[in-house]
Amino acid sequence: MPSSDIVMTKCYLAVDPAEGATTVATGREKVADLDDITVREYRGTGVEEAVRQFLGEKAVDPADVLCAVVVVEPGATHDAKKVLEEHLQTALEHAPVVFIDRVETSLRCHLAGAPTAAASAAAVLTVGDSHRGERPELDLRAAEALYAADPVCFERWAVYRLDGMVDHHLVDQEIDGVVCYPGWSTWGPDRFLVIVKGGDGHHPRMISDLAAGVEALDATGGLLLCLTPPPPEVYKAAERANATARRAGRDGVPLVQILWIPEVLNGTRPVGARQ
Repeated sequence: MPSSDIVMTKCYLAVDPAEGATTVATGREKVADLDDITVREYRGTGVEEAVRQFLGEKAVDPADVLCAVVVVEPGATHDAKKVLEEHLQTALEHAPVVFIDRVETSLRCHLAGAPTAAASAAAVLTVGDSHRGERPELDLRAAEALYAADPVCFERWAVYRLDGMVDHHLVDQEIDGVVCYPGWSTWGPDRFLVIVKGGDGHHPRMISDLAAGVEALDATGGLLLCLTPPPPEVYKAAERANATARRAGRDGVPLVQILWIPEVLNGTRPVGARQ
């Protein structure tokens, strides 16, 4: 990360209120490179004070901040976010504030090839991705490397690769994500629950857990997404779950499906997923 200041007009600003220090970062509108982001750390200061110092030091007009991003821990409460939002809007003259969890910033660092980059810089990049309408992708070898380096980030990436999202209320139920596709007319949106398995050690119990979750939450179906091929007993467990489900698959959609990461990278989607 270059130490020189970057001259900006319209920009994004990100704040990481980590314990002991608040880190602030800025980047131009639609920024796409970590080298184009300025990062400063302020020890012993709160969010509002750190942002005011940063704006003053870098001569950034609060009116030029298009969006403020706050890095939070996964599952951060609404009340905690509300307090941070109020502090930021006071310092930034009511610029819109959004939140990004720390796992997401870590994933973006890995995608940038800089796993140790500041979370606030990764947050700025993520907003730039959204405004550009694009995001760096991984091939199979890079996905394997991501799993080896950070299994949690790998799980998050795999869910996103299916255009899904993480629902923190379901994490405790061993569900890694939810994928919604335009629905079949009789049921509305198709909602698939996803369990991601990166390494070896596949077990038929994952299928029974997934099937139980699908039925309990009245989802369209469940998807076990694997980096490596599961053994035959896992496929047999899926066949049994589909044959003995308390309800038949909706409009021919199996209760449980299994996909490999290479299949997803080649464009395969669950049976019943309408793009």
